[in-house]
Order: sequence, then C-alpha cells, then structure tokens
Amino acid sequence: MIHPVRLLLPFKTVNRLNERGSWHRPARRAARERGVTRLAVMPHVVVGAVRVPCVVVLTRCSPGSRPMDGDGLVASCKHIRDGIADALGVASSRAADTPGEPRPLRGMP
Repeated sequence: MIHPVRLLLPFKTVNRLNERGSWHRPARRAARERGVTRLAVMPHVVVGAVRVPCVVVLTRCSPGSRPMDGDGLVASCKHIRDGIADALGVASSRAADTPGEPRPLRGMP
C-alpha cells in the first residue's frame, strides 16, 4: 500500500545556470538546501514511512509570472534531490537515474 509523505520546504530555489560571481554564496546555499532536506526526510525514513524503492515528486511553487525553463528547474532542485538521496542512503548518481524530475506550479503550495 502506498502512503504519501508530503514535505513543504520553504527554499527560494535559484537557477544556478544563470548565476554569476563568486562560488562562495552558491556553495553555502547548496550545503544548506542539501542538509535541511536530509534532516527533513530522515525522520520518515527512520520510522519506516519511506523505503527504497520509492517515487519522489518535487514541485516548485512560484508566485512569479514567469515559470523557470526545464534546465533551470532541474538545476535549481539538484541539491534538494541530493538531500533526499542522502536521507534514503542512495548514491546521488543512482538517484539521477530514477524518475523524479521537478515540475513547476504557479501560486502558493
């Protein structure tokens, strides 16, 4: 039986492909997103609510009028996806092969 687990993570996702400047700020953001996501998913793994294999659906809610393009959407959610893989104990390279591409959504979650 499938038991959905929903998590709302209030990140401001940024299209890393269009960022310019120093590497310090993006590296800090990446570490924070990955760590917070891992900590948010871990309790669900410990109690057995989430087991591998599983389906992960990432939805980016944007209040803006212009949706992010496909490449930018995947790049902006990369560290969140890696944090989920860390919590599940799955290698990030294996997680990239599984379906779980982010999808855009306008408005509030």
